[in-house]
Amino acid sequence: MGANDLTLLDRRIAARHAAIAPDMTDEAFFDLFVAEQLLKDFQPNIDGLLYGIVDGSGDCGIDGFYTFVNDQQLLPGTLLGTTGRNPRVDCVIFQCKTSQGFAESVIEKLDFHLPKLLQFDRDEAALSAYTNPRLLELTRALLQTCSDLAPVNPMITFWIYYATRGDQVHPNAIAKAEAVPKTLRKLFPGSLSTFNFLDASQLLTHAQDSAATNRSLAIAEGPLSSEAGMGEGYVCLVRLHEYFEFIRNEDGSLNGSLFEANVRDHEGSTDVNRSIHETLSDSSDPEDFWWLNNGITIVAPTVQQMGKRLHLVDPQVVNGLQTSNEIYRHFSAGGVGGERHLLVRVVSARDDLVRDRIIRATNSQNQLPGSALRATDRLQHNIEEYFGSHGFFYDRRKNYYANQGRKIDRIVSMESVGQAVAACLLRSPSVARGRYASMLEDDLYSQLFSEQYSLNMYFNCVLLIRRVRESLQTHQVMKGGDIDDWVFHVATTAAMLRTAKVHPKHGDLANADFMSIPLARFTDLLPVVAREYQRALSRSNYVPYSVVSTDKHIADSLVKRVESMVVSSRWRKWPAEAIDEDSGILTSDVFYRGPRRTG
Repeated sequence: MGANDLTLLDRRIAARHAAIAPDMTDEAFFDLFVAEQLLKDFQPNIDGLLYGIVDGSGDCGIDGFYTFVNDQQLLPGTLLGTTGRNPRVDCVIFQCKTSQGFAESVIEKLDFHLPKLLQFDRDEAALSAYTNPRLLELTRALLQTCSDLAPVNPMITFWIYYATRGDQVHPNAIAKAEAVPKTLRKLFPGSLSTFNFLDASQLLTHAQDSAATNRSLAIAEGPLSSEAGMGEGYVCLVRLHEYFEFIRNEDGSLNGSLFEANVRDHEGSTDVNRSIHETLSDSSDPEDFWWLNNGITIVAPTVQQMGKRLHLVDPQVVNGLQTSNEIYRHFSAGGVGGERHLLVRVVSARDDLVRDRIIRATNSQNQLPGSALRATDRLQHNIEEYFGSHGFFYDRRKNYYANQGRKIDRIVSMESVGQAVAACLLRSPSVARGRYASMLEDDLYSQLFSEQYSLNMYFNCVLLIRRVRESLQTHQVMKGGDIDDWVFHVATTAAMLRTAKVHPKHGDLANADFMSIPLARFTDLLPVVAREYQRALSRSNYVPYSVVSTDKHIADSLVKRVESMVVSSRWRKWPAEAIDEDSGILTSDVFYRGPRRTG
């Protein structure tokens, strides 16, 4: 490690800490910082980054646990869709310490716990005695996904990292680390696994690799160009191997950040993609490639032509993901392109509305799920503007504000707004808890987002969820559990009681004053939720609360109970007074492990 590396790393971390998360502890922010560096190629949003951090009580020596299928993060409600043959499953696991050394005990702990966590027939009840609920949920999702994908032979890779501010790794630590990949390969035959030590110098290198994608595209000849009031447009031919160079990183991997605005994921081995693959593979074909392919559309805020190159600032491939993936796969496997060309349209769109219209128009001919184009809706623009006027950043364009260095506690994702509305307006806390990643699908979107709803309703619902979450974080019994298993159910209860409505309408929620409710009053509602959880599962074997909280029948039972509370004279005092109902069931055992049958 260079003499200045640690100093530069610490200064970079301190500056980012102060800029985006000043209220986080140094240790908690170091977890987030390491996650940001390791997951740059996967491009999770801030919700996804935070969801995978499991550091704390019962973490089994693991600080971060993330699973991606074909670069899509597994989160509650993730719909994998068509994965094709041999889908990629990447599991990123890391442990990090702010110390300047690498302890052998950390590696030993990983090697001890991973085989227990990643057994397909694991004993969840036994694991819950010493494992935090979030880690159990994330490892359960990996196991279930690998099981579901078994018929299509997934390519599973484990990326294990141990990151510190240190510089030297003792040979004994290296020797112990060799055991961890061997253990994982036994658990998942045919998988790949690597153990990586990240010292201060390597972390600094990761941090210095900018997530911004300012790139240069070589073109075959001078492009056709046009100018308009909102920007410029170029139509050009690009040699296939030059486009391959454009879309890959220096290490040869596909640059996922180029495709963030694309509304489709790669669809695997479909008829269209097989046809593209065959056209690329047949070098004897007399037709040029662009004669047989619709080409690529790229949007960038700034485009500058210099000779036979276009220099693009933060380009996004908004149409042509399938073609791009097939070109990448072709050349990565050693294929050749000869002098064949690809048709590329490059639009310099400095206005967001123009950019979104291009995304929608260039994908309108494709059969897409309705959720694919949500970010381009006029309503989503309006919500973004309204939240902005109140000091919040609505992440309509994934990671747009995170990349600007905005405070993470002020960034609000589209999915989290959907969760808040599902809990408060639809009275569906189980949907809010279990369908984060599918909030924008057709069956939900029209219920959650409507031009008829007041913009303040969206804002108020988000404020309520945040207020409840803040309250639960201060509750002593919740420290052993996952707050997400409770926050939406408490919020549903609070919304009904605060508005004094059995079924609050959007206007009721828009006008409700949730911010004046003392934090302690929200925890008064915990026994109400816990009572329904216990009643529903009193005759069941062990069931984790991440499953309980997504059960529709339990949520419906809670709503019925709260309906009776709304008309009760006793509960009309809330939130002015605490209601000490059923407080006897608020024990750390209930929140930490969940109900089970004994004896």
